[in-house]
Amino acid sequence: MGLQERASGLYFVGNTEPCVIEIAQGSDVASLLEQGNSQFDTGDYGDAIQSYTDALEVSQSNAQITVQALLCRSRAYVFATVFGSPGYDNYDEAMAAAIADCSRVISLEPVNPAGYYCRGFAHFYEGSRQEAFTDFDRAIELAPNNSQAYYLRGYVYYLSNNNGMAIRDFSRVIELAPDFTSAYFFRGVIYQDLQPQDAIEDFNQAITLEPTNFRYYQARGNVRSSLGDYQGAVEDFTKVIELAPSGNAYAYSERGLSLAALGRYREAIADYDQAINLVPRYIMAHYGRGLARAELGDAEGALSDLQAVERYYREDMGEGNLDQPLYQQILQAIERLRQR
Repeated sequence: MGLQERASGLYFVGNTEPCVIEIAQGSDVASLLEQGNSQFDTGDYGDAIQSYTDALEVSQSNAQITVQALLCRSRAYVFATVFGSPGYDNYDEAMAAAIADCSRVISLEPVNPAGYYCRGFAHFYEGSRQEAFTDFDRAIELAPNNSQAYYLRGYVYYLSNNNGMAIRDFSRVIELAPDFTSAYFFRGVIYQDLQPQDAIEDFNQAITLEPTNFRYYQARGNVRSSLGDYQGAVEDFTKVIELAPSGNAYAYSERGLSLAALGRYREAIADYDQAINLVPRYIMAHYGRGLARAELGDAEGALSDLQAVERYYREDMGEGNLDQPLYQQILQAIERLRQR
C-alpha cells in the first residue's frame, strides 16, 4: 500500500483529538499553542511545528504544557512529512523527531496513554508496525475506555488489511463514543465489500453526525451504485459535487455512470464532460462517455472517446497491464463500433 493511499485516513485521524488547550489560557504559551493548532488545521504543518517548538521554549519549567506541546508537535511532524511541507522532505528524520517527542512525553508521564498511542501512530508511518501495535496495546492497557487509542489501533489494523481486528476496534470505539464519526466511516469502508447493507448503515450514521463531509456521501454513493441503486447513487454524488471544496472529477464521472445506468445518456455525457474538463486524461470518464455516445447513435464520437481511452490506458498503465479486463473491454468496444 502506497504512502498517499495510507495517508488518506489521516484527514480523519487528525480531527479526532485536537491538541486541546486547557492550561494557561491567555498566556503567551497558550497563544502559541492556539496558533499552532490553527496552522495545523489549515495544512501549514511546518509553521505549526515552529509554533509548538516556540511554545516548548517558553514553557520549559511547566511539565503539563510541555507534554501538550510535544503531543501536538509529534502529530504535526507526521502530517508535514506525509502531506508535504517545505523543509520536511526527509521522511526518516521527521518520523524520528515525532517518535522522540512521544518518547519524551512517556518519560515525563509514564501512565499517560496519549504518549503511547501518538508514538504508535508515528511508529506505523515510520514502518515499525510491531512497535506501533505494542504502543497501542499499552495505551489501551493504561486506559481501557479510551476511544482514541482503540480508534488509532483500528485504523492501523485497517491499513494492515486486518479487517477483522479493525472492525473489532472500530466497534469498540462506537460503544465507548457513539458520536465518533470516523469510526463509523472506516467500519463502513471495510463493510462495503463484505456486508454492503451494514456499510450503508454506517455511512448513514456518519452523515447524520457530520452532514457536510462530502467523503461520507461519496462512500455511500459507491455502495449504492454497486447494489444497483443508481438513483440513490445519483443523489449522493450530487451532494458530493455540492460539498466538495473544488471540482470533483470522480463524483462527476460516477454520477455519469449511474445516470447512464438509468438510461439518462445525455445527462451522463454532460457529467463526463465536466469530469474530463477537470482531468483531461480521465480514463473512466472517456470510457463512459464513449459508451453513452454509442447508445445515442453517435458512433464517430464514441469511437473517438474509446480510442483516446485505449491510448491513455496504454501510456499511463504501461505495457505490462494490457492483459487487464478493462483494457480488453475497451478493445472489444472499439471493435464493435468499427464493425457498425
